[in-house]
Amino acid sequence: MIMFLLILFLQAGFFIYWIYQFMQEFKLTVLVRYPRIYTILCACKKGQSVSLEIEEYKAKIVAPFVEKLQRLEECKDSISLQYALQKLRIIETSTRKASFHSTIET
Repeated sequence: MIMFLLILFLQAGFFIYWIYQFMQEFKLTVLVRYPRIYTILCACKKGQSVSLEIEEYKAKIVAPFVEKLQRLEECKDSISLQYALQKLRIIETSTRKASFHSTIET
């Protein structure tokens, strides 16, 4: 009986947590895609402006994502620069060898 109640309690807890997270995602989706509907349904109760909530959303969710993308871009640029320098060294080395061989032949 105790195990049944424990399982029931854990399942209920998970279900409540899932509903809470679903409502948060639904609220953000409506906020971003349909701000007028969100204003009618939610913001009038809170007294907050929609633009303030959008800015909070951007600061919490979008800003870290954009920051990671910028870091990836910097890595990509760094790798491209390293590749170009390596190619330049190879060309420089082959040019030296070619000039060395041409001086030996003459």
